[in-house]
Amino acid sequence: MAIWRIFSVLLLCGVLVACADSREAAVEKPAPLTLDFAQSGGRFILMQGEEVRIRLAANHSTGYRWSMISEAPGVEALSLAEEPAYIAEGGMPGRGGTEVWHFRATGTGPTILYFVYRRPFEPNGPAAREAIYTFEIR
Repeated sequence: MAIWRIFSVLLLCGVLVACADSREAAVEKPAPLTLDFAQSGGRFILMQGEEVRIRLAANHSTGYRWSMISEAPGVEALSLAEEPAYIAEGGMPGRGGTEVWHFRATGTGPTILYFVYRRPFEPNGPAAREAIYTFEIR
């Protein structure tokens, strides 16, 4: 009977340690800051290592795509964490969707993300839309 009690105590300790470890992991990595077109022109603060997702409405069936202008000042302080993804809305073809850009703060200082919405085969044409986000990365 003593072996059963020892086993039960050890099992309970293991469960408690596992719960504590999962709670610490959740605290260590905050959810990414998610911004959309409505927040364009805003200023945001990020800590080094934090992530930001930019969600921009798009319709690839029209030939338009969002592209990031990499010459913006300080853009090296934010690294692309994943390739941009296009999420099409369900239903009929041509309905459009959302482009999602995912960045991680890898440096410090002021940073600007500048996006333009245009057709890739018209690189010198005017942008249909622009989105600019300013960050202070600490």
